[in-house]
Amino acid sequence: MFLKKACKYISVSKIGILQSLQYKVNTFFLLSIIIIPPLAYFFLWKSVYTQKEIIGDYKLSELITYYIISYFFLETKPHAWWEIANSIKNGSFSKYITKPMNHFFFYFFFAYSYLLSWWVFAVFGVIFLFFILKNYIVLPYGLLPFFLSFLFGFLGGVLGYIIEYILNLLSFWIEKPFAFLRILDLSVYFLSGSIIPLDLLPFKKIFLFLPFKYISFFPARIFVGKIENINIFNELFFLFLWIIIFYFISQVVFYLGRKRYSAPGSI
Repeated sequence: MFLKKACKYISVSKIGILQSLQYKVNTFFLLSIIIIPPLAYFFLWKSVYTQKEIIGDYKLSELITYYIISYFFLETKPHAWWEIANSIKNGSFSKYITKPMNHFFFYFFFAYSYLLSWWVFAVFGVIFLFFILKNYIVLPYGLLPFFLSFLFGFLGGVLGYIIEYILNLLSFWIEKPFAFLRILDLSVYFLSGSIIPLDLLPFKKIFLFLPFKYISFFPARIFVGKIENINIFNELFFLFLWIIIFYFISQVVFYLGRKRYSAPGSI
């Protein structure tokens, strides 16, 4: 039974891979998302560091590396696309109700498989940045920080997907959700620490309590070697706990929304 279910999601993954390979040029131009923002932050912070040698507990090289890695994790996490919200509004959501698949996992496997080609380009983007900014880059000492960074980055991506999925399901109750979703997307950028490290913000204890830190802030901070006085096992436990909590919320919201769904304009 388990293998039979797994095969269904493997088939979904294959479709996602094939679709992503159809848009090679588009994926190539997505490199700009990985390259341009960290370069912009480099010139901004380099001018700031003319007045200081260290800000917070970051040297310039640590902060530049932080931005490169945080953008990598933020932009390579799976996205619960607005197609979910759109399907609810135009009635095409009905076809998913009849499929013998879990709606959450259907989009989850599709989203991750769709990202495979993008990951390749993103890695090359990071390597390019490391090369041109080699005098302002710090690398992890040993394999452990490198491994932990990518472990938290992967799990943070799962958490980010679940949060986006829940926000899309709010379309069951919101008439025109897209402006609302856009605002929330931008909020996640800020709360994940990709615009400015969370520990440099006022009231940082509040921001560091929220689960968004695991999407890009925490993995990037591990990568630059800022794991002193951090209990990794505690953080891993809380990350798994957040994933479980939000997954449970997503299933409750899906159940309540499905009961409310009336298939407007169903095709």
